[in-house]
Amino acid sequence: MKVVEVKHPLVKHKLGLMREADISTKRFRELASEVGSLLTYEATADLETEKVTIDGWCGKVEVEQIKGKKLP
Repeated sequence: MKVVEVKHPLVKHKLGLMREADISTKRFRELASEVGSLLTYEATADLETEKVTIDGWCGKVEVEQIKGKKLP
């Protein structure tokens, strides 16, 4: 498995906030969720997309979706 070190400034900042001695459980969980979202963004940045045509509110429209995946 490939290991990637995420060096994004927001991730570093939020991890630093999570290390504070007097952090509340609620705040820690909020920050953990935010870090998780940022890591998901980084982990999926290289996914391939494909163009598909869908029925939009103003007719047919071409959009990009993750290639070969049926995500909700």
